[in-house]
Amino acid sequence: MGMFILGVLMLSFASAEFWACFEKREKINYCASIPNSNYTRADETCSHDVGCQECMRSYYPEYDGGCYVYGSWPRCNSLPPECSDIGGETSYDLTPPVFKILSLSNGTIYSSRKIFLNFSLNEIADVYYRDLNKTTSTWTKVCNDCNSGNPSYARLRTFAEGENNLMFKAVDVVGIKNYSSVNFVVDSIKPRIYTTNPRANSFADGTFEVQFKEANPEKLTLYYGTSEQPLSIASCRDESGKKVCETSVNLGGYNGQQIQYYFEIEDIAGNKYKSRAINVKVDTKDPVVNNKDNFFTQGEGRYSKYINFNIDITEDNFYKVTYVNNNDPRLTERTLCSRLTNGFCVKKQSFLKGHYDLTIIIYDKAGHSSVGYPANFDINY
Repeated sequence: MGMFILGVLMLSFASAEFWACFEKREKINYCASIPNSNYTRADETCSHDVGCQECMRSYYPEYDGGCYVYGSWPRCNSLPPECSDIGGETSYDLTPPVFKILSLSNGTIYSSRKIFLNFSLNEIADVYYRDLNKTTSTWTKVCNDCNSGNPSYARLRTFAEGENNLMFKAVDVVGIKNYSSVNFVVDSIKPRIYTTNPRANSFADGTFEVQFKEANPEKLTLYYGTSEQPLSIASCRDESGKKVCETSVNLGGYNGQQIQYYFEIEDIAGNKYKSRAINVKVDTKDPVVNNKDNFFTQGEGRYSKYINFNIDITEDNFYKVTYVNNNDPRLTERTLCSRLTNGFCVKKQSFLKGHYDLTIIIYDKAGHSSVGYPANFDINY
């Protein structure tokens, strides 16, 4: 409001010019309803950044909410340049607004882009902010002519995903600025798990793998059977914009059983994601040959080119039996049996003339294999 001193209550000032001062955007109310007068002039709003100094003749507090009568500039120009009225004087606002952010906290991680912004002001001001992490210098407006108060502003605002390093600016009606900064992180995007291994209804021997996407992973845990195993995210590898993590656990206590497993990931904002629970068959043991010292015989006479294999094998998830001739430079692995008969690999195999140094290998469906068992013989027909 225009600043002056009344001293004692009067219906109006005496008719004597004085300077009245107004702040930027303050309304200058000229008298329009004084009876039997022609003191009419359109109201104005101070538009100068440093305020306005107007020549006035009278002030009537009882009319129009307090109104002025315009004075004579030549008379005002003969007065000292200070903003004054009869017996009083005033000065412009030279202090910055007291501006305090109440809701945003440094170092806080928010799980939503919509965050409650709350600040206080001790005077009317325009408030803006900009992100110091961005190259642009554009200021985003929060509000024009924000009212003074505690709080002055309390609303949800949408901020960018990731780190926000914000500088706030409050500008009062005469253009004086005050600044306040705050740094926080928005992580509103939930983690996502894409694939896990082993596949459903396949065999598990203790090795598990997960592929996920998350900018700020905090925890990664494998849940299997009734057990759990945390993974080190630092040891994961990057692959096509995603992270791939592996872990090995001891499934010995679950051997021969079917169990469920799944992964759960949590980011720094507390967002969690679980993979689909998958059933797998547990097989932790290698195949065993029970007659490793006498699992083959050689025919006699014209049948000496035949080797009769009769391998006694203990393996619930048998896959195949193969052999490799170590005297063959190609070291080709050939299949001997792809099924068992009452727990035995029974096969009559013919060989060409020569010396043979074979290695017999048994595989199961879980990917395990036995140690190589030797079979040495000569074909002389």
